[in-house]
Amino acid sequence: MKYYPKFNEKAVSFERDENNGNYLIKLAELPELGDMLVNNTTHKILHLCDGSNDIEKIIDILVSKYPNVKREVISNDVANVCSKFFKFGVIEWQGGNDPFVIANKKLLDNGYNVKLANEGDYPKLLAYLSQLDSKNIFYFVDCIEKEYVDIVLRSKLFFRIEDFYLLLDKEDKIQSVIGVINRGIKQNTQIARLSMITNFNDKDNCSFLLSYLCNTYKDNAAQETTVIRGIIEVKDENKTIIDLLTNNNFKCATKLEHELGCNIGVEYYDLNLDNIKEVSV
Repeated sequence: MKYYPKFNEKAVSFERDENNGNYLIKLAELPELGDMLVNNTTHKILHLCDGSNDIEKIIDILVSKYPNVKREVISNDVANVCSKFFKFGVIEWQGGNDPFVIANKKLLDNGYNVKLANEGDYPKLLAYLSQLDSKNIFYFVDCIEKEYVDIVLRSKLFFRIEDFYLLLDKEDKIQSVIGVINRGIKQNTQIARLSMITNFNDKDNCSFLLSYLCNTYKDNAAQETTVIRGIIEVKDENKTIIDLLTNNNFKCATKLEHELGCNIGVEYYDLNLDNIKEVSV
């Protein structure tokens, strides 16, 4: 199968050529990431992503232009650039054929979509969380329901204290939410902490959303992040959440007894983002 990447101009609110072949862009959907300075190699790859060149043709063009560079190196560069900028919405795939996103094909065929929530999603997210039965929300240790109401939720979105990944159906209705706290964690600023998962008994939906989060978070995080952590109280009814994490390559890093009181312990489940490899072409 051939894959045709296309530069999505609507995803970029500002762009400018710089010295030495560099390129400056600002993302329309993620302005909080600021200006992104793209190097000469990345700029050339993005320029070739016009919807008419498939991945192999882009590699062939670059190999002929740089005969002293191994094809394998160029192939990896093209794969990494297309994968990274797809996550930012800058790259689209003609015909919907996408070789990079980690996704459940059945869900996508049914019109499902995922996105990182921004402040504009506040009304929809607040309404969804407000009407959801408490039995369908799992809060990780230290995260409580009162933190997700009204002005508190808005501030989380606006200041990116917490990120919310949304799974949307074909009618743009929220089916699941996963929260990730990425600021204010004193012990290690490179650790992001899972805060909540909704509709966690729907294993397919949640696994799909968590997989996407894990494969995109390092690029989307507001600050450098190397580990995503879920802290879970040790009790039998939390097995569903533990299975969800372990099925997505989280490992039990440590267990602390009596952490929440007499005979109440917690387990730390960690995912090292440096161990997640981009899918190559």
